[in-house]
Amino acid sequence: MAQMELGPVDILTVALVRREPPTFHLQGRMGPRHVTVEMSLEMLQALTTGIPEFLAEIHERFPHLPLEEHIVDEQSMRFYPPPSTLFRVGTVGLGYEPQNDLIVLELREQTPRASGGAPRVVRIWCTREQILQLALWSLEVLRTALPVCPQCNQPVEDLETHVCPRKNGHALK
Repeated sequence: MAQMELGPVDILTVALVRREPPTFHLQGRMGPRHVTVEMSLEMLQALTTGIPEFLAEIHERFPHLPLEEHIVDEQSMRFYPPPSTLFRVGTVGLGYEPQNDLIVLELREQTPRASGGAPRVVRIWCTREQILQLALWSLEVLRTALPVCPQCNQPVEDLETHVCPRKNGHALK
């Protein structure tokens, strides 16, 4: 398994690169070095919902840590199109290193089962603030790629089949 580490990064961002099917690029930059991977809609949605939960767990374990600001500076989230992506992400993991107060975002390559080769792994180190900004920015990017539910204001793949938490399973009258 080939592994690459980057960080702590200066920029951690995401961009919509194709609408059909929705495809996204996640990019980490550290000075002149950068890494860009491709993510599916489902993978980005899972990451976007998992980050706030992960940060809440960190604050439960380390209550003395200051809270992250819920502000995204669009200028700092600029995406620089790479000549190519490293790989398509199959699994995502989050970890916390308390000694340096850093988050590690582990991105594992999606490999066909028949290939038999070990997947490549990228580990991007960032601050808690940067990972929260990535989640917030990802929501904005998802809103541009998908329709938004008028009730819960969340991006959804299909408004017809969306089970809205605000409706609580009931149709609007």
